[in-house]
Amino acid sequence: MAPLDERTLLLWLGIVLLVIIVTITGLLINRYITYRAHRRALESLRHERMASLPRISGR
Repeated sequence: MAPLDERTLLLWLGIVLLVIIVTITGLLINRYITYRAHRRALESLRHERMASLPRISGR
């Protein structure tokens, strides 16, 4: 097996950095989408709960 020259080493380093950047970006996008979905679900649940409570008339 031939030793790695500078060009090959830089190529592999670039590939590894690209994979890391894509992975981190995917994780952040997934976290953002999950956060929005959970926030909407909790808002909907809170709204349903408030609608199901008996209304108290002040008069």
